[in-house]
Amino acid sequence: MSAIKICEIIKEKKMSLDPLFDAKLIPQTNLDIIVQDKIKIINNENLNNLLQKIANKISPAGRVLVRASSTENKIRIMVEHPQIEEAQKYAEEIKTEIEQI
Repeated sequence: MSAIKICEIIKEKKMSLDPLFDAKLIPQTNLDIIVQDKIKIINNENLNNLLQKIANKISPAGRVLVRASSTENKIRIMVEHPQIEEAQKYAEEIKTEIEQI
């Protein structure tokens, strides 16, 4: 409903959406890893320590999210950072840790 209302206002006032969009986009890296026991991995202390360490390094400019897929035997890794190379580096570091579990 919100999107429809915004479209209505834009059409009525003959505006562009550009002035409304001032969000800064941050590069993102996403990796999926096929695993046997996603619950064991998500609850692993070493992995959680690494995630906390990375989150502290990249905050507030970036963020990290690692979660178990709800439908597949996969762990999903997402890292955002202003420099895509840094996001990729941290995602690979997390992937390596998961593969060692």
